[in-house]
Amino acid sequence: MLTRFFTVVGLAILLSGCVVYPSSRTYLAPNPDDGTLSRSQGCGYQKTKLDTLSRKTKDYYLEVKPNNSNEHSFYVHVYVQSEKDIISLNASKVVILVNGKPQEPEHFTVDKRQPRRGSEYYSAFINIFYPTNFDSIQTLSVEFGESMKLNGSPEEQTPFRFEKQTVSDFYMASINC
Repeated sequence: MLTRFFTVVGLAILLSGCVVYPSSRTYLAPNPDDGTLSRSQGCGYQKTKLDTLSRKTKDYYLEVKPNNSNEHSFYVHVYVQSEKDIISLNASKVVILVNGKPQEPEHFTVDKRQPRRGSEYYSAFINIFYPTNFDSIQTLSVEFGESMKLNGSPEEQTPFRFEKQTVSDFYMASINC
């Protein structure tokens, strides 16, 4: 009878394609005073799923999320979209403060996209990589300064701030994500 129970449970997990297990996550938690908390992915961590800061104006949508690319470095992901081609963002001028000190980027990637079938927005995906060890980061501030322009004029932004936290969490893995 017990074998049949485990067979049914195993089959149900296999057919659902979803596994949830307890875990903990050390990440840079966004400051809710600096924008709207949003999730960066559909599956994954559950308690800490709101790990991205975003802001929406009448002209554009802007999103910032720090990531650790491996145990030795980290990067900041910036996403911006608008209905018109009115936003420019110079990744080399974005100022990152780690524990209050400015950081020099190692390199960055920029992927600009024009409106196309299925997406009527102009968008840019920017990843700015830094050699700083993720373990040494306690606080992070992303400041756009004059790096972001709206119709050719500097677009003022207050900083996007994050603070390192370790949280016990549940991780959901699925073949559907």
